[in-house]
Amino acid sequence: MKNFSKPIVVLTCLLFGNALYAETNSGEMVFSNSENTITHKSMSQNTSMEVDVSGLIIKVKVRQQFRNNSDEWMNGSYLFPLPETAAVNEYRLRVDEKLIESEVHEKSEARKIYQTAKANGQQAALIDSQRANLFSTEIANVAAGSVVETELVYYDQVHYEDGIFSLRLPTTLTPRFNGKQAETIVTDIVDADLINPPMTHLKREDRDNLTLQMNINAGLPVATIQSTTHDIEWLKHDQGYDVSLRQGTAHMDRDAVISWQLDSSSNPHIATFSESYADKQYVKLLVVPPESISSEPIPRTIIFVIDTSGSMSGISILQARQSLQNALKRLDTNQYFNVIEFNDSARMFYPEPLLATSQNLTRAIRAVDNLNADGGTNMYTALTQAFEQPAMQDTIKQIIFITDGSVGDEQGLFSLIKDRIDNDRLFTVGIGSAPNSHFMRKAAKHGRGTFTYVDNLNQVKNTMDKLFEKLERPVLQDIAISWPASTNAIAYPEQIPDLYHGQPLQVTAELGQAGGEATISGRIGKELWQKKVTLPVQDNSQGTHIIWAKASVDNYLEARIDGISDELIKPKVVAVGLLHQLVTPFTSMVAIDKTPVNSNPGNNVDTELENLMTSGNTMRINYPQTATIADQHILVALALMLMLFLRSLLRPIESHS
Repeated sequence: MKNFSKPIVVLTCLLFGNALYAETNSGEMVFSNSENTITHKSMSQNTSMEVDVSGLIIKVKVRQQFRNNSDEWMNGSYLFPLPETAAVNEYRLRVDEKLIESEVHEKSEARKIYQTAKANGQQAALIDSQRANLFSTEIANVAAGSVVETELVYYDQVHYEDGIFSLRLPTTLTPRFNGKQAETIVTDIVDADLINPPMTHLKREDRDNLTLQMNINAGLPVATIQSTTHDIEWLKHDQGYDVSLRQGTAHMDRDAVISWQLDSSSNPHIATFSESYADKQYVKLLVVPPESISSEPIPRTIIFVIDTSGSMSGISILQARQSLQNALKRLDTNQYFNVIEFNDSARMFYPEPLLATSQNLTRAIRAVDNLNADGGTNMYTALTQAFEQPAMQDTIKQIIFITDGSVGDEQGLFSLIKDRIDNDRLFTVGIGSAPNSHFMRKAAKHGRGTFTYVDNLNQVKNTMDKLFEKLERPVLQDIAISWPASTNAIAYPEQIPDLYHGQPLQVTAELGQAGGEATISGRIGKELWQKKVTLPVQDNSQGTHIIWAKASVDNYLEARIDGISDELIKPKVVAVGLLHQLVTPFTSMVAIDKTPVNSNPGNNVDTELENLMTSGNTMRINYPQTATIADQHILVALALMLMLFLRSLLRPIESHS
């Protein structure tokens, strides 16, 4: 054993060396030289968010600080999440005491400006959109010992449903599955490396922390403010309500969700917001329709699709199982159901939907108990199977899709949903500490359904009960809006989906002139419903034009699903992005210091910042991606250990021969 132990020690180092190398501390920039060995590190010192809520418009300032602790010039890059509805409107870079403002340019032009400045030794920053909810920043020519601060400003909309106002502030992301979805998908994920940054499970008290300062000016008295994800405190003052983290900071390993409710007598039935910009008037309407008088649930065939891939490991799979079981328990004997689980492949519980008898439900609930998270995220096959399931006699078919949405090929899946949805309805349920809400919301939109998010295990039953109350009784259907003819209105969404219990109608429009009256109509059960809304004349909501511009860009990008090429889409998106100063898939922001500071930028070391793995997620780092060099080293080391072990067994035989 004495001679055998030394090789084992060596091979153990080979086996675990790459894992130790990969697990750098949370929030660190890891710098490497040409030999790809670690030379020095730089930490993210602080991330702060200043959130201002005015009515239904949110303005968020995100500040992040980095220090170059090395003795060399550095270039840095990092990927960060934002809400999928966020519109990035401002960006600036502060190096030591110098403030550098940004400008919006067409994307290739912005990159050319940045690369030229980088090569000239100028301090510069570039911000790109990689997905609707993923943005990347590159920083060039950071001097040794310098502190770099970035400030990004975005606008978003408050979510309002069931009398509750809420917002979500992403702080990290779940790694995306970039494997091939199915033989029938032709979409290549050409930017896979841009949407999966380095990740780490390690947490440090002095790094990767979030500071939050929030002001809510709801315009009406607030009864309560709470968070299902963070411990917060709030205080009323003359200008509204201040909200902050009770402990001062929190780890950036989960989305922050803040919600508030008005006094019961103050809940709005109609709210209007307006802003003038570039000779146009921009309005946002919120209208709460009356409740349906129908009390009978509609007969349904319900197909449950549950994600059991590796990204769902830990708390996420517990939430998913509990969500599905709670949904199954609500079914009654005039409804049909089936369950499809998927990871690398998809598996149906039954060949076709079964009647929701007590015996069938008990079997299904027991089977759900045995579901575990492992493997890839092949949504395409699972969704295809769900669409192929029949709607049983005299029922409507609803598909309940429970997932964290951690896929890279969103576009191919959106095309599938739009092509196959027919008369079905698709409802997505977001699971985990940081789900891909862009995919979840868009999938539900194309499926003419809704998106629901499960914050934590304690909220599962309440959340699923509310969802099923909606699905049983649509409130308003066949919705249309008539705008004043003189305004030449361009409104989004262009096609308004059915509204369910507790959902308001929200529309944003560009008008040629202010004022006038809009008429909203629809059908409640078998009865026609109509409401007239007076459009505001005076400005009362900063950022309304930005919210409309983001909706306009999203609408143009939707044409990709219909096969419209980027050559036709790009000019329209660029025009909106430049006019309203937005970062889009075809426009970027670039900040350049005019004075060169680095005489030899070719020797700079490149860096990439890690993100914290989502809270409760136990998946191995880099799991969704293809095998790395580290994986190959592990396999080689295991093979060598086996060979040495076998040789040690044979040695006694050889000595007696």
